[in-house]
Amino acid sequence: MLPEKLTMQAFGPYVDKQEIDFDNFSHLFLIRGETGSGKTMILDAMTYALYGKSSGGQREELESMRSRFVKDDTPTIIDFTFALHGKHYRFMRKVEVKEKRNKDKTIKVSVDAGEMLDDQFYPFFENPKLRNIEEKAIELIGLTHEQFIQVMVLPQGKFEKLLTSKSEEKQEILRTLFQMDKWENITIYLSDKANLMKKQMDEKKQRMDALYQGAMVKDQEDVLCQIQEKEAVLQKMEEKSLILEHDLTKLQDILNEQKMLHDLVVEQQTLLKKQGQLHQQKQIIEKIKQRIEEYHQVEMILPYFHSYKKSQMEHLKRQADLQKAQQQWKIMQEKMRHLEDMRKDNEKGMIIYQNLQNEATSLQNCKEAFLELQQLQKQKNLYQNKQKEIKQRMEAHSLQLKAIEEQHETMYQAYLNDTAMQLRETLQDQKPCPVCGSLHHPYEKMMTNQYVDVMALKSLKETLEQEKQKQSELEKQWIKISTDYDHYIHQYAQQKTSYQTKFSAYASLDTIEKLQNEEKNLKQKLLTIYQKQQQQQKEIENILLKHKEAQGKLETAKTEIIRAQDMEKEAHMAYLAHCTEDMKEEVLLHQPDAAQIKKDEKQIEEYQTMMIKTASRMEEVTLQLKNKKIEDLQMLNQDMIRLQQERKAHMQMMADVKSRIELLKDIQKQGASMSEEYEKLQPSYQKLLHFSRAMRGDNSVGIERYVLGIMLSNITANANQLLAGVHHGRYQIYRSEHASGKTRKAGLEFSIYDAYSCSMRNVVSLSGGEKFLVSLALSLALSMSVQARNGGISFDCMFIDEGFGTLDEHSIADALSILEKMSKQKGKIGIISHVEVLKENIPGGIEVEKTRNGSTIIIRKD
Repeated sequence: MLPEKLTMQAFGPYVDKQEIDFDNFSHLFLIRGETGSGKTMILDAMTYALYGKSSGGQREELESMRSRFVKDDTPTIIDFTFALHGKHYRFMRKVEVKEKRNKDKTIKVSVDAGEMLDDQFYPFFENPKLRNIEEKAIELIGLTHEQFIQVMVLPQGKFEKLLTSKSEEKQEILRTLFQMDKWENITIYLSDKANLMKKQMDEKKQRMDALYQGAMVKDQEDVLCQIQEKEAVLQKMEEKSLILEHDLTKLQDILNEQKMLHDLVVEQQTLLKKQGQLHQQKQIIEKIKQRIEEYHQVEMILPYFHSYKKSQMEHLKRQADLQKAQQQWKIMQEKMRHLEDMRKDNEKGMIIYQNLQNEATSLQNCKEAFLELQQLQKQKNLYQNKQKEIKQRMEAHSLQLKAIEEQHETMYQAYLNDTAMQLRETLQDQKPCPVCGSLHHPYEKMMTNQYVDVMALKSLKETLEQEKQKQSELEKQWIKISTDYDHYIHQYAQQKTSYQTKFSAYASLDTIEKLQNEEKNLKQKLLTIYQKQQQQQKEIENILLKHKEAQGKLETAKTEIIRAQDMEKEAHMAYLAHCTEDMKEEVLLHQPDAAQIKKDEKQIEEYQTMMIKTASRMEEVTLQLKNKKIEDLQMLNQDMIRLQQERKAHMQMMADVKSRIELLKDIQKQGASMSEEYEKLQPSYQKLLHFSRAMRGDNSVGIERYVLGIMLSNITANANQLLAGVHHGRYQIYRSEHASGKTRKAGLEFSIYDAYSCSMRNVVSLSGGEKFLVSLALSLALSMSVQARNGGISFDCMFIDEGFGTLDEHSIADALSILEKMSKQKGKIGIISHVEVLKENIPGGIEVEKTRNGSTIIIRKD
């Protein structure tokens, strides 16, 4: 990495824009100025541009580095360009002071980074964040901030840190520079792996112990011993099980045989009882046989007898129908005499109704005109009218429903009469009547104009059901409208006060209630007259219809009574012709029908069959029980239950023993497997444990300190080459095995060999100037080693901040000799110092002038 250009504005003491072009300097250049003028701020600007941190670490926030001499409208700017591996990169940071709406001030930090190609900037990020810039700097340079200031910048007051620090402190410095984290990660990985393996082994041992404890055994040997004992017990139990099975089978056979014998005894007793019952039924069966014989004797006379009795009943029924028709005819004749008066009264009512209708129309027009002035009553009146309307519809529909019911009844009666007339019209002479069977039809056909369509009758029936449904719906609407009307009455009462206040000038116009009452009375009169007219009209039509119906029924009854008399006479003559003199009518009246006779015959047949079967089965049962011993069945069952319980308990014991054997064998198998796995892990675990402890350095130097010791030896070798020209090669640095620090671990301590005394010296015994020269050589050697170790890292420039003030002229000459040698190898070395001798020996560099209004940079070319 080689710095090319640095621009600063409003940064620290630098108020105005300052630019440094590092191409103006040779290999070695000087940065000088008064104390506090801002020499170190040049190094801070470069580290801030890359990492957002200062070179010494004391100043961490870019906002705190903002110049206190500038106004809020001047931004702080740091712009750093450097070359690396043949490419050019540019990092920028900017701090602005913004004012909020509430006049509070806030700091806004913006960053950017990119590559320079042909003086054109190509940013790495579209919208970069602070973290992105720092990560990109680490990626390009290959060093973190801590590593960067150790290798490229030697901060003021920190030259001696590496030389005089203890082993633990050196280890922390070197492990960061040489990226020793991987050794620590390897050590942690090995330790974790060993711990994990130990945990797995402990878990296996715990599972093995839990397995044995759960089975109440000590170890594998105890498991094998118990398996052998349980198998011997099981063999004896299986022998006893065979004996129990044999005894149980034998007892079961005996029990089955005794159950069969007991069943035969019970059946024998049942058969004896059945025979007694059959013997008792013998007299009843004889009576049934006698009744069957009598039935067959009168079977030929019964049809004529029944026909005669039926015709008698028909004659009596027709006489009653005739008397009823005559009475109805007399009533209808009386009503017909009052029919003309009813018609005249109906015509007068129609005239009154028409006049009232005209009056109602005029009243309605008046009401509508008045309602236009009272819009607030609209809802109440609407629901009031709805309530009235529903009520009228209910009353009107009720009348309509009643009329439909009467119409249906009338049509249904007419349908029955018309059916009878149609049957009469189909009768022909010398052909039997389908009703009575007679061949003679002496009465003439009667024509009727009362034809009733069956489909029309069915449709009327459906209409009647629909109207009933409508009536139910109207009642539901009446309940709902009444509820809503009560609600609006309450609402109207609340709004009435507001209306009277707002429209007080129209207070005299209060006749709407009178109009409504008058309208209501008029409608009631209309409804009453209308209902009366409808009722009268229906009564007139009903009287005419019923008069005609009564006349038809009377004629029909007369015809039917004559026909019934003839039928009775014919049936009586036929009965007398077939009946004998000794046959009594009471016998014929109480004679059973054919179905009963069949049942009686079947009963006799079943009785005879049962007698035969019972006797046969009794003989078989008696033969089977002959010479058989009947034992106590209850005692046998108790013996069977006892033996079964004994076998069940024995089988349960066997199952427990088998289960225990299977469990022990499974435990034996699992324990052997676990023990084998545990033994396999043991050698690997011991090797890994010893190796991880050796890597950690529990008993000696760990791997990290061992590697760092080698690195440190390489650093001291490079440093000794640089010290060969200092004080004629008097001092050489060596790595000491002496232990120091809390851990008392050796390997990273320094000792100084003094060629004048030919002895080793402790670093603390060096003077201030000697420590500076040795530390300078050590720091330069460290920088060389870091670049060589971290492949790809290239530093063509280094900065040394102060430290020359403690040196005499001879020591300064030796230091310059070292720096000249290094600058030829690295490219450029910048020295920050105010020592005058350096100015005389280093002509080119940067002069920082300090004023009250800030510092200014002056470039001094070689």
